[in-house]
Amino acid sequence: MMYDALRYSSELHDYWNEKLKVIEDFSQYLKEKAELDKSYAKGLEKICKLPIFDRLKGPFLSKLSSVQASMIEISNCFSSHSEYVGNELLVNLKNMQVEFESAMKQVKKKIKKLSMEREKLNKKHQIAREKYMKTPKEKEGRLSSSFIKILSSETSFLDAYLISLNKLNNYNAVFKEEIIQPLCEFKEKIIENFKFLKVTMQRMLSSDASCIYSMKMHIDNLARSVNTISFESELESIEKLIFKGTDFTDEIFISRNGNIRKHESGLELESCIYDDDFRTLLNNCWNGAPLKQEDIQIFTKRITSLEGKKQFILLLNEKRKLGQFLIPDESFQDLGLLFRLVLDSVSIDKNFACVRQCIILSQTFYKKSKEYLQQEILQHPIWKKENYWEELVEESIKKEIEAQEEVIDEFEEKEEIENRVKSVAIATLASYIDIMVSFHKENSEIIKIAHKCREKFFITEEDFPLSYIMNITKGH
Repeated sequence: MMYDALRYSSELHDYWNEKLKVIEDFSQYLKEKAELDKSYAKGLEKICKLPIFDRLKGPFLSKLSSVQASMIEISNCFSSHSEYVGNELLVNLKNMQVEFESAMKQVKKKIKKLSMEREKLNKKHQIAREKYMKTPKEKEGRLSSSFIKILSSETSFLDAYLISLNKLNNYNAVFKEEIIQPLCEFKEKIIENFKFLKVTMQRMLSSDASCIYSMKMHIDNLARSVNTISFESELESIEKLIFKGTDFTDEIFISRNGNIRKHESGLELESCIYDDDFRTLLNNCWNGAPLKQEDIQIFTKRITSLEGKKQFILLLNEKRKLGQFLIPDESFQDLGLLFRLVLDSVSIDKNFACVRQCIILSQTFYKKSKEYLQQEILQHPIWKKENYWEELVEESIKKEIEAQEEVIDEFEEKEEIENRVKSVAIATLASYIDIMVSFHKENSEIIKIAHKCREKFFITEEDFPLSYIMNITKGH
């Protein structure tokens, strides 16, 4: 037992040296990730400078301009994230590493000093013991003549040996008492640092997953828009107009490019005929004109149909693409009323695609005081319906998984496909946890929904730990 403290300190030193390697590897990973973010940012900047953004004229330019603006915004996001990783996170990790090494040096110095003192006492003990063992042999031949003297000498050496042994045991007790406390304090400090590092890694990776999921939604909409453009037919029409000498008008481009808006809302919009009253009603909201009672009656009647919901989502997406996020204070509550009427309708038919779009759009538009439309729909009864959030999250994850399974790559291994699908499921779940927190959902309910989704979609504790979910909801 007297040597437990030394052995414990040595084992603890080796253990934390291994953990230090984790910090170094993670620092290297962050450096590489920062460089990768810079490369993404530069790539997006180059795409934004392609000649296609300068050659096309007319209203079609506004479509590509919004695409260009989105690319620039994503590029800036990558750049700022790279600067954050390089300038803050890596510096914090380096400071943690320096502090760890400094603490280890102090502990090593103290252990070394105590060990040297212990070694001195041990040597004295060995010398006394050797003398004790040697004395009987030297006096064996003269035992008969000097028996009393030998016994006296042996007794003195035995006393000296026992005194040395007692001092050594006392010192071992003091050594153990003094070294255990600093070692325990150092251990607790290192454990706290690693817990903080673990939470930081989890939050950063989850934040990346959520950002990737959001970018994926924007990129999917962009890809659908680009796929609907037929450059051959557009050029053919333009050539005919040029040779005929026909003047270019807004109506020509709008009629030719009307199919771009088919799939932008995620509601499977194969065809949608815009209602002028619908468009005028929303334009009045953006102009600050108050809604009339007859406008509300018309809206309530038409929003009950699937076509009406499609028009509402598409027209709001047009405002979003044009960057018209600011709503006049005079009509802010009117637009909130329209959102609540839509939610009244979808609460009956469970149109989860429309609900998802309403959530995203309510977090997009705001008034001058930076209060978002989400505040106008927080108290809607749909969020308090039993199991509604659970069904919404599960349906969203299911749709994302189905979309991923449709992507087939003949060179992709089965394990790679499973990992890709699981990553999308985790990113979607993390995104909806943030959404539920912003809608003031009870923490216990959020954790319960997350646990059920993990079981249903085979997401393990290692893939998405419950501790991360509790950290997100801790400040709620």
